[in-house]
Amino acid sequence: MSYLTERERLTVSTMLSQMVRPIQWLLTVAEGDARSILCVDLAQELEACKPDLVQTSVRWQDTPPYSNVVHGEHREYYQQWVLADERGVAAGIYFLGLPTGYQFATLLNAMIDVSRSRVLVEPKTYLWCQRLTSPVDLLVMVTPTCPHSPRMVTLAERLALANRERIQTVIVDASTHPAWAEDLGVREVPWLRASSQAVLGPGLVVLGTVSERCLVEQLRAWQEYKLPEKRAGGADANF
Repeated sequence: MSYLTERERLTVSTMLSQMVRPIQWLLTVAEGDARSILCVDLAQELEACKPDLVQTSVRWQDTPPYSNVVHGEHREYYQQWVLADERGVAAGIYFLGLPTGYQFATLLNAMIDVSRSRVLVEPKTYLWCQRLTSPVDLLVMVTPTCPHSPRMVTLAERLALANRERIQTVIVDASTHPAWAEDLGVREVPWLRASSQAVLGPGLVVLGTVSERCLVEQLRAWQEYKLPEKRAGGADANF
């Protein structure tokens, strides 16, 4: 079954023409799950658009849904996309679920960034990322219909690419993981949480969209002073 229309396939091919080196998608999906099948269909169509630059590896798991630990939390989910470079080294960017709506473009842009080995952050941001001595996990809750979510997703992805050994970014569709979102107290998107085993407290929560400089300043303060969880409001939160 084709997930993309002919017009969408042409648009994707045009976007991916910016790629210069191969990338890999490492998918873990569940047998008998409809959305898992759609994930595989989509990944294979992306590969068909640029077969010399996009490779897909699929690992099927038995149902019921397999479990894994994400950001120290034990969660059950079906679909996991892991973006890796041509050597198979993970880029620190993970999608949970089927990337649809506004999130599909962020997936394509991440592929291009990894393929071109480009880090599109400000010099001060890059320096902060490189100086990290302990891992930082960024969890971004989004929905496919929120036009503001891609901005925060892209920012979190670029931070991961600035230091893939220390920064991990996981993008989760809150509409397909409502229980998880409810447990975290997510009432609006985009919703970003930074956490680290090296920092006391439950983490830093950022609501809505903020600039790169603003986010890094909050992350630096949270790390340096081990602040308790603070809810930092940003613009364009989707209630």
